[in-house]
Amino acid sequence: MGIVINEIEAQETPCTCYALKSGSHLCYTKGVCGFLSGDQRQNFCRGTRIKTAPPALEKRLEEFSELSRQCSEHVAKYKKGTRLEPFLACMSLDGVDMK
Repeated sequence: MGIVINEIEAQETPCTCYALKSGSHLCYTKGVCGFLSGDQRQNFCRGTRIKTAPPALEKRLEEFSELSRQCSEHVAKYKKGTRLEPFLACMSLDGVDMK
């Protein structure tokens, strides 16, 4: 889930998505820092441009997506409002010691 920096810009700017071989799409837009969640895609994507990632980028995006999923699961046990720092720590450590 991206962090909305400028909601108006996010609503007025088309999204760009990378279509991955796994079938998922990683989308971003101006005004939001990070990839969009499904709800954010519905709220902010006013037009979408789909791109195919070159093989090296595809690999990095798949790894990033999986790590993000694992770290999100890891921090779900924390109270809302306290999850950002543990999530970023998990991501920066490549998910080390998430158990």
